Amino acid sequence: MTSGQATSRMMVRRRTWRRLHLWLALSLGAVIALLGLTGAALVMKGPLFRWETGRIIAAPGPVSPGSWIATARTAQPDLVRVMGISAPRAGFLPTDAATVYGPTAAGGFSIVLIDPATARPLGVIAYDDTLFSIVVDLHRRLLLPPPWGSIAGTIAGGGLILSTVSGLWLWWPRAPRRFRLPRLTRAAQGRRRVQELHDTSGVWLALPMLVVAITGAMLAWPLGGPPGPSRPTGPATICRASAPDPDAALAMANDAVPQARFLGLTPAGPDGLVRIRLATGDILPPLTVAIDGCGAVTIDRQGVVHHLLATIHGRLLAGDVGRAVVFAAGLALPLLYVTGLLAWLRRRRHARARPA
Repeated sequence: MTSGQATSRMMVRRRTWRRLHLWLALSLGAVIALLGLTGAALVMKGPLFRWETGRIIAAPGPVSPGSWIATARTAQPDLVRVMGISAPRAGFLPTDAATVYGPTAAGGFSIVLIDPATARPLGVIAYDDTLFSIVVDLHRRLLLPPPWGSIAGTIAGGGLILSTVSGLWLWWPRAPRRFRLPRLTRAAQGRRRVQELHDTSGVWLALPMLVVAITGAMLAWPLGGPPGPSRPTGPATICRASAPDPDAALAMANDAVPQARFLGLTPAGPDGLVRIRLATGDILPPLTVAIDGCGAVTIDRQGVVHHLLATIHGRLLAGDVGRAVVFAAGLALPLLYVTGLLAWLRRRRHARARPA
């Protein structure tokens, strides 16, 4: 193969990759940018929640799910049933209060915030009416009903993977001796500044963007979906006596798993099981302790894959440093979309202005 033929093939491959990169940006770029922006907001969900609802001040206190449920029913009489309870800083909401949540008679979803030290109500939130819930639904399923939200999230994650790989291929220097990481320069203006912003954010954050995209696509697809309720792995016959009250069930769970941290509780459903979620470490997924009416205890650790994927997706297994990197990667996605679009529009304008 002559050098001219090799150059020609390289140009064809480069043109193909450029078209793929452009097609992905024009077809999925806005959706990917939105997912990045909402993902960055969820990394900072603590300040976002406090900005919308105000700072909830609650003192540490004893864990008493029974008294929390009683307080919630008094504070929110429209509560049809209690779906679950979360300990302070243990649920999805970033709050120091204990939370009791469930559907209301009006068809909404209420969250009652409770001071664990005094068991007094601190507020009632109509979750569906909050900006926080919109950000969550946008990021998780783009406001689409299932299963379309999962499908759209998986497609967007796959598009981000291809876009990141194709962008790196287009940027990569063809001569190894010319390899140099992109950076922002003071003198750059106009078109050069836009290109520097695009290259710098894309190259420096390519690895975390790939990790976030892969784990996000797997979480969006049903394979990586959240685990369902634990099922007893012991005897097939479940005792049909009255389920233990929440406080008694928690005491039994603490006896079965000493030194574990209480995360939340799901009251007895149609199967008659009270389920308690306990943490035994930061990396391992929570344990679910299921207790029936006769006091039989079943311990299960479900959702190992989902928990690991969610931990990598949210903080790259690197704590606060990982959260900061994920936050930067999320903000980089709308920046890449805007700068890439500006560069493409500028090239189109120049091509039209060029004499035939």
